[in-house]
Amino acid sequence: MIETSGVSAVVLHEDEFWRLTRLAGTGYLDVYHRHRQDAPWKYVDLALDWRRNTYPMAVFPTAEHLVVVGYNVVANVPSGRRLENVRDGVDVDEIHPDTNGHPLRLAEGIPIGAIDTNFVIAAAGDALLVAGENRIMQISRGQPALEWDTSAIRDYEIVEIEFNGIAAAAIVRRCHDDRTDGPLTQTFARYHAASLDPSGSAITAVEEEGVPWRVRWTPNGPRFQVARRPAELAAVFLHDLHRMRHGGILDLGGNNLEGRVAWSQAYYLHGLLSMLSGPLLKHTPEAESVLRKRIAIETQLLAQLVVSDWPGLMCQRYSVGREPLYFALHVGRTLELLLRAESVLGSNEIVSAAIGKLQHSLAEPTACVEVPGSDSERGQTFQTLAYHRGFPFWADGGNVPFNYLSGIVCGLLGGTPSDEAIKRSESLMQPLLQLELSDPTKFTWRYWWGRGDTGWSRDDTVSVNTPSWCGNKSEIADISYRTIDAMAVLALARCRPGSVSAATVSKLQNLTSNGWLWPHVNQELELTSSPAPLSRNAAMRFSRSSTAAGLQSQPWALADLARRSQP
Repeated sequence: MIETSGVSAVVLHEDEFWRLTRLAGTGYLDVYHRHRQDAPWKYVDLALDWRRNTYPMAVFPTAEHLVVVGYNVVANVPSGRRLENVRDGVDVDEIHPDTNGHPLRLAEGIPIGAIDTNFVIAAAGDALLVAGENRIMQISRGQPALEWDTSAIRDYEIVEIEFNGIAAAAIVRRCHDDRTDGPLTQTFARYHAASLDPSGSAITAVEEEGVPWRVRWTPNGPRFQVARRPAELAAVFLHDLHRMRHGGILDLGGNNLEGRVAWSQAYYLHGLLSMLSGPLLKHTPEAESVLRKRIAIETQLLAQLVVSDWPGLMCQRYSVGREPLYFALHVGRTLELLLRAESVLGSNEIVSAAIGKLQHSLAEPTACVEVPGSDSERGQTFQTLAYHRGFPFWADGGNVPFNYLSGIVCGLLGGTPSDEAIKRSESLMQPLLQLELSDPTKFTWRYWWGRGDTGWSRDDTVSVNTPSWCGNKSEIADISYRTIDAMAVLALARCRPGSVSAATVSKLQNLTSNGWLWPHVNQELELTSSPAPLSRNAAMRFSRSSTAAGLQSQPWALADLARRSQP
């Protein structure tokens, strides 16, 4: 952290010649340069729209220039904002000491990942290599971007990659979506070693027992290590954290305008808390002070953001014209996080103030997108929440999906909830409990229900922004959303015994064990001393993180493997 013009800034990158910072709260980027290490930093006068609209994913410095792989939050159109014409890609910009205004654009909108992707950048002679989810682009000044032939890993995701000139070595695993691929079998739990160059790629299954990690190049070619012992498995988590954006800084000191508090910080900070308070810590005791300090700094900055007048927890990413909106879902996820951090680290004035503000927002949601409403299905009418009609959100007027209700309930039931919060939570969870979770044979469930599932017509006068819509049509929710649902149901079972059947609790435990839910469901199950042991496939699948979201489940998977490794 540094202070600039009286404002705190997070140093995302610093080397002998370049410094890239993010202003805490606003998220604006600033770039500084110096010609030698003992010289003062000089501000590079970049255009305001670049500073505010660029979400930096990776950087590559030389003495002459700084290359930034950036996600343009205005030019890109995520699926949560529109039903069609979705666009996701990254730009590659080159900044010089004398840049005034916009940087030199080397490549624009290259479609190798999006805002949640962990990008890696390296040099190969005069060219730059940028790796995304499972594609690699070669960028040269004044030439179109050249894509490597990565067809051999097109159904895989890159977990870890290291470049060596015009070649790369990686650890990959098959992509898995249980909505189409079915159960988490060994096929999706196994890791592979990949060799890549511009002309093609080849993969070989890792047969050794353990978790492959730490890819490196040696005189004899690429090599990797295999973690088996508890200390090694604990080190894998810290290794993956440091491989994330900006050496693991991620969204420290950022904001929620692009939903990063709700969909990035809430994941990885829970992971850090689980690492700090979990069984792996004793195998890497030197990490305790580092983790504790990191969580304390980040929750302090997050609390300051929450209580600030602007931007607070406002989000522009999902509104039709990037208007700032206040989602109760985001409030709930942030509240759940701060309450857990307070229970681990202890309370302080600013965090307590932020918790109080968030609890008030959920108790009186008049400023939120989600407002009280009702909807019906199978002859039953439920008191629920709906998107405020006329608000600039594509589904305004419709009832909210299950995961919105669940994310709010997770916030309401965090810490020591009031009787009123428990009562309200029980009411909000009824659609999920009665419409989806009552069937013990179902491994998955829908994303939406009620009118959101069946759709509406213009004559129904439901929505201003989307007058007619075909509906969700019983599409199954992604595992990430089902995991939020499960944690809300289990929190309700904990806070109001008898409100959730024992069969439903047992079902969610089994789904966690077998990889139908993310392992961090055990974060909630542990509060009732009933964590679910993971199958080997689930433990292996989630033992490595390719994105920040994976960091929440990773400590649980690694701890499970560590227990297995001990006699």
